[in-house]
Order: sequence, then C-alpha cells, then structure tokens
Amino acid sequence: MKRRTFNTIFGSGAMAVASEGGGKSGAAVNPQTATPNGQPLKWPEGVYRRVLVDTHIPAWHPKLLANFDSAEYVRTIAQAKFQSVMQYAKSHVGLCLWQTKIGPLHANMKGRDYFGEVMKECRKSGLHTVAYYSLIFDIWAFDNFPDWRILPEMGSDQMLERRPGVVCPNSPYRDRVVAELQELVGNYDFEGIFLDMTFWPEVCYCPYCSERFRQEHNAELPRIVNWDDPTWRLFQKARERWLLEFAMLVTKTIKQVRPITVNHQYSTVFADWKFGIPLELRDASDYLVGDFYGGPTQYSLVCKAYHVLTGMRPFEFCTSRTTDLHDFETTKPFNELFTSSSIATLHSAANLTIDSFNPDGTLNPEVYKFLGQQNAKLAPYEPFLGGDMLADVAVYYDKESMYDPAENGGRAAE
Repeated sequence: MKRRTFNTIFGSGAMAVASEGGGKSGAAVNPQTATPNGQPLKWPEGVYRRVLVDTHIPAWHPKLLANFDSAEYVRTIAQAKFQSVMQYAKSHVGLCLWQTKIGPLHANMKGRDYFGEVMKECRKSGLHTVAYYSLIFDIWAFDNFPDWRILPEMGSDQMLERRPGVVCPNSPYRDRVVAELQELVGNYDFEGIFLDMTFWPEVCYCPYCSERFRQEHNAELPRIVNWDDPTWRLFQKARERWLLEFAMLVTKTIKQVRPITVNHQYSTVFADWKFGIPLELRDASDYLVGDFYGGPTQYSLVCKAYHVLTGMRPFEFCTSRTTDLHDFETTKPFNELFTSSSIATLHSAANLTIDSFNPDGTLNPEVYKFLGQQNAKLAPYEPFLGGDMLADVAVYYDKESMYDPAENGGRAAE
C-alpha cells in the first residue's frame, strides 16, 4: 500500500474489516486472529492486541473468585477484538489456579481447573494463549517456609511491612518453582509463558545468600553501601549473576518440556542497582516484555530501547487500562489510553492491556466495550508493522553507572 493510503487510514482510525476463513482445527473462526486468506496468525509475530486480567486474589473468603465463568470471561475478551489472553496460573498470592499435585491449590476453585477451563475456551474462540506465573513474590511460600524469605539488612521486621511476601531465589524455593513449571508446561497446551517479578525487591541477607557469597568469595556480605569497596562491588555483581542464573534456570526448565516462548519481566532494567537487574536478563527471554505507567515520553524511550534489545519481534509493551495498578476501577480517558497504545503501535510493538477482575471473579462488560473501540482503531495499522527504525540521534545509556556515589556510607536497607 502507498504511504498516502496508509496515512489516510492512520488519520481516520478506520475499522478493520473482518476476514473470513479457516482457523485451527477444533477452533472457531476468529477474524481477529486470522490472516486475510483465513490462515491463523503465527504466534507471536502477528499478534498485536493482547490482554492480561490481574488475578492477585486470595482464598480467605468463600466469595473470592467464586463467580468466575470461564466461557463468559473468554467471550467478553474475544468480543473486544483482542487476539491473545495472558492467563494467570499463579499470582503473587502463591496459590495455583491449575489442577496441581505439587503446589497449593486455590481453595475457592472447589475441584475446578480455572486455568484449564480458560485454555479450552480460548481454543474454541481462536485466541492465542500465554500463561502468567509469579516468581519471588509468593505469599504462600513466604508464610509456610520462613527460611525461604528474603531477609533485609535491617532484619525480618522490615520485610513484614510489605503486602506481598517475597522469597529468595537462592533458597530451596527454586526447586519448587522448577517442579511447578515442569508440571504446568507439561500438562497444558499454551503458546508462551510470562514470568513476572524477576528481580530483587530487597538486598537479601538470608542464610542462603550469606553462605553462597562466603563460598564464592571467602567473605561476609557487606552491609554498608560503598562503591569504592571491592567487596561491595563483588556483592552487587553476585546479586546480578545470581538473578540471571535463576532466570536462565527457569527458562531452560520450560524449554526442556516444550519449545514455547518464555519471557521475564524486564521493565526493571531501567531501575537502580537495588533491583539487581543485569542487562543480560534479556537473554532469558525470547522477546522483551515490560509494564510502564510514566506517560508518553517514558513509553517512547522504552519502546526504542526494547526495539534494539529484544531478541524477537514484536516486543510487548504493557500498561493498565486504569489510572494505575492501585486503582482497579477508574478507567483512563479514551484519548489517554489510545495514546499509550498508539505509541506501542508506532514502534511495531504488541500492546498488552492490563485489566483486573472484580474480587468475585467477574469482569465489567462495559469496560470491554470501551477496550473494543480502542482495538478497532489499532487493527488497521497492523499489516504495516515491522521493519527497522531509522534514527538520526542516539541516547547513550550505561547500565553499569546506575548508582550514586553519594550513597556511600549508608546502610543497604536505606
């Protein structure tokens, strides 16, 4: 298509024309996930409209998630012209939403298999499927295995101030992760998996980190920040190395079961040293994924960095349909939401919209009518996405310099 025609479509926000044709065997024809000749879109290259519904819902009351209807849930998403669903298998709560023989079950499923039901309904609707699994942030493990907890420099009382419990990837927690993921990936058919929260929420001084550092460097963990101290710099390098090793272990475990796409949370690559994120964390992901909430300027910078760093395209840009992740009700104005989504599209990225369940496991259908309008405006641009970006100016970004010498002398927990 000529550039003038493309610009006309872009300016008018014309609706996509649904194409008829065959789909996957056993699946309904879904024009949102089919090419113009009726063939299913290949995952992940041709899939740009994606959705995640936050499910950090505990089981301490019988009404929590009690009204979840997998068929209605998937039908609502499909009618909003989404092409893929990222479905929770395990949230920060730490309870499994699949029928597991290894991990703790969400009690309110009452014998049902929420994850399996959604996979089945997505196949019927022709939607692509990705599993969501929370790493490190695991309230159940935190409560049931106190020795697995991340231990801040100031002691356990500081960690108890957090809402989600966090556990250390150097502890035996990693063995549980491996076992659960082997079961999940081996027993269910989905195309990708997203591992959230792959970072250090605190500088950890637990017995497992202390012993490992002692074995590797014949030294005790330093507690005072001092970038002029070789031992402190060794500790920071160790934290980054340990996290990357854990991420690579998780990715390798999954790939050995089935060759699906694997992605780790990568938005924290822009954070300071405390998160312990090496640039090489990208090597544990097939394509980069991150969620951001800082507005158009931040989104533009992120997309340009991801475009260069990602191993596979499209990378995935995520943001919430609400004002932030602490507000589960207030939807952004349409122009604001469409602007953030359009920035992803302008960079040939997949756009993942983050929504959340009501506590009882239902969705607000009016929200998805609203999101359907956004998706209808984005769809016409998708045939033109791809290629390499052209630039006249580059921004130098040094991951090795993300610390402040003025911090010297402070405690690690400050």
